[in-house]
Amino acid sequence: MLTGIRRIYRCPYCMGGRGIIAVDRDVALAPRPPGRQGEEIDLVRDLDQKIIVFEPDGAASGPCRHMVDFYVDGMVQRMENGVVVEKTFDFSTNWNHPWQIANDPDKDLSIFLWENLDHGRYSDFRPTTPYSFRRVERVWQSRRTRQRIPVVGWFIASLDATRFFAELAAAARQCQ
Repeated sequence: MLTGIRRIYRCPYCMGGRGIIAVDRDVALAPRPPGRQGEEIDLVRDLDQKIIVFEPDGAASGPCRHMVDFYVDGMVQRMENGVVVEKTFDFSTNWNHPWQIANDPDKDLSIFLWENLDHGRYSDFRPTTPYSFRRVERVWQSRRTRQRIPVVGWFIASLDATRFFAELAAAARQCQ
């Protein structure tokens, strides 16, 4: 049986095994009310959600101070004879740094950031502050319960998030 919390990301700038973002597989596999096959998780407003877990030891209720932005997409699939036959539930979430919420209400800088780092569209933006952009894929599977949970996530972290955003805003102005 699939059980437990499994890490999908660890911040490269946090020391001592901190900066963990994980998925609670038990919550993802829990029965849902009829007709509820998907969930968009709002990590700011929905503090009671339990699928995405920060610091699984319970030390934090949000991402570490280095996190700039992230997006996670996952689903629960039913399998028969090793083949996926049905998607029973899907979930997704994104998290924006408080700087983005306060200074980018139209999400123009967020779009610029993702287009640049994910697609390399604007090669002029290369922050001088150390940063990490990672795409992570995980698949947890149980032959006994005939379920699997594929999860993909994109994570951006920076050693100095405040400086990172200042450089992002300056680069976006130059590219206009």
